Amino acid sequence: MKWFALFAGLLVVAVVLFELARRARFERDQETHYPPPTGPTPGFRAPAGWYPRPDGVAGQQYWDGEVWTEQHAD
Repeated sequence: MKWFALFAGLLVVAVVLFELARRARFERDQETHYPPPTGPTPGFRAPAGWYPRPDGVAGQQYWDGEVWTEQHAD
């Protein structure tokens, strides 16, 4: 019976650690996959530069300050 309690305890710890890792990945992905904001302020644009691709594919795409260009850095 003691082995069952030990197994159940280890299973609970594993599930908690898995969930914490999943949440950390989700938060990291949310921070890195946003397209440049057009902002709530009329006329605001993100500066030109390389940003994570807006289609979610790995790599970066160039934002010219107004539209996405065809330039990709993978």
